[in-house]
Amino acid sequence: EGSYLAGNWVLQAPFVVRLKGDTVVTASSQEDLRINEPIRITDLFAPPAPEEETTASLASAISQNRAAKRSTTSLEVELHRKYSVPFACLIFAFTGAVVAFRLSRSGPFMGVLVSLIIVWLHFNLFVITGDIFGKNTWVSPVLAAWIPNVLFAAVGLLFLRRLE
Repeated sequence: EGSYLAGNWVLQAPFVVRLKGDTVVTASSQEDLRINEPIRITDLFAPPAPEEETTASLASAISQNRAAKRSTTSLEVELHRKYSVPFACLIFAFTGAVVAFRLSRSGPFMGVLVSLIIVWLHFNLFVITGDIFGKNTWVSPVLAAWIPNVLFAAVGLLFLRRLE
């Protein structure tokens, strides 16, 4: 039994069970438990997806989750993606120009085909590194967001080196 008033929850004589794995460590009745957690109407609806949030709200959510000792990995991946996606445009411009010079004698359709392949590869690598590697903590959130850009910049530099 409990009550709520102006952001304060009061649970009267809660029965607390502490678990370690599947084993009950302690189970006891305690004095009133007070929790300061206000209810906001927006919390009752589905929260926005992390990719739809602003960088400021992602940074705020990361700091709140760290303070509450919750996992922040997926939020950190999305925060770094906010910066890596616009930077990918510069990588495409650089890599595209170098590849265009390399394939200039192959015909006009070859450039379009290679452009589509490059974008498709980048998108798939972006999804694999961010959604699989990053969110499963196989790599750090920074690496998960920036690996596609680094790899495609390296490919562009390799093509540039061969043009010289």
